Amino acid sequence: MSLPRPQVPDVDRRIVVAYQELGTARDGFRDSPSGEGFTLCQAAQQALDDLLDLRLTLTAALARTVPTAA
Repeated sequence: MSLPRPQVPDVDRRIVVAYQELGTARDGFRDSPSGEGFTLCQAAQQALDDLLDLRLTLTAALARTVPTAA
């Protein structure tokens, strides 16, 4: 059994959440810089980057499958 393929609207919602989490991590680091805060920022940034890469992959795949009007 294969896993369901993620849909663009779902990925978009996850991107919004990841962006908010990155902002929260950055605010925490700005208010109280620490190694742990830096690590949280890196993890949040990586999660957002991964979702943006996934969205690019999905939309590129959709663009290849949608016929263009002549």
